[in-house]
Amino acid sequence: MIICVKLEQRRWRVDRSAVIHRLEVRCQEASVKLAAANMRGDTRCIQDEELTVTGYAELIEMMKRPQFYSVPQEVPDVHT
Repeated sequence: MIICVKLEQRRWRVDRSAVIHRLEVRCQEASVKLAAANMRGDTRCIQDEELTVTGYAELIEMMKRPQFYSVPQEVPDVHT
């Protein structure tokens, strides 16, 4: 049973880090769009992309907090 819990916790960490990585990629993509909008002087696009970058950055920080995800304490016994 202890092995199952450890494996579950490990998988959970991998999934969480994959989600964080994908959010970081999307934040970088939005940053590129923001830079392009700044070069064009497109104020509406600038505002939209600033909100997008800020939103992704806040979500990434929130997901990095340990209390954001709770790891299951018990793994149900499949054989019962």
